[in-house]
Amino acid sequence: MVEWIIEQLSYPFVRKGLLAGIFLAAAFAPLSPFVIQRRLSLAGDALAHGTLPGVFIAFSLFGLGSFTLAIGGYIATLLIVAIAAALSWRSIIKSDALLGATYIIFFSIGGVMVSSGSTSLNLQEFLIGTPLGIRDEMLLLTGAMALVSVVTMFIIYRPLALQTQDPAFFASLYRNGWWVTQGFMVLFVLVLITSVNAFGTLLSISFAILPALAARAWANSMVSIMFASFIFGVLACVGGMVLTLHIEYAPTGPTMVLFAGAIWLVSYLLGPFGLRFTLNSSS
Repeated sequence: MVEWIIEQLSYPFVRKGLLAGIFLAAAFAPLSPFVIQRRLSLAGDALAHGTLPGVFIAFSLFGLGSFTLAIGGYIATLLIVAIAAALSWRSIIKSDALLGATYIIFFSIGGVMVSSGSTSLNLQEFLIGTPLGIRDEMLLLTGAMALVSVVTMFIIYRPLALQTQDPAFFASLYRNGWWVTQGFMVLFVLVLITSVNAFGTLLSISFAILPALAARAWANSMVSIMFASFIFGVLACVGGMVLTLHIEYAPTGPTMVLFAGAIWLVSYLLGPFGLRFTLNSSS
């Protein structure tokens, strides 16, 4: 088995896929505990899917380049947030419903564009990604975003954790604390959209949620959850890659997600803060 793994690692596309997955796990690990506690999972999924029109237009104008596709995704995300915010102003409809409606419309527009057949952009690749076909520039961009995520979260961790755990006390200490929330949201969107261009919407948002849920079953502090989330993310990437290379026609991205889901299920059943903790608390 070890010899087989070493043999597979001799292929450049396998090494790039594994390294990109490690970068993805490192980028989301500092963010994912806050994403879950702040209930941003569905919002992140909406933003990821809604980038399709921007990605399509960028692809049509400039071709398959990681930077141009990322810029197209960023612009589409900003439009979604701006439109949802404008519609929610003095509206009786809640902002999350408006955000959901806006992203559905954007994603449908992108689906029509892609289905027109005017370009070679593949809707399936946008959804599930192609980790084994990642380009060098996308690998570098993902690695750079992982570094930005770790450094930024190191800087804003204390005020962000305080704001998440005790908003009233945070407000008494920081009168202009809006920069903490906005800084975190901007970072989350940047990491999310960057990963979408390399891994598709399914893999990117899954790595923001599943490893952190698994980590929460084993750890109780935010820092411990971050480290455990990174480890579980790497395990999901490696395990999914091994299964993909063993099973013929198994898509890499969904296989990694299924492996991450299996890690979460096992963690929930066996972890000290999983099912046993829930049962003990209710009894």
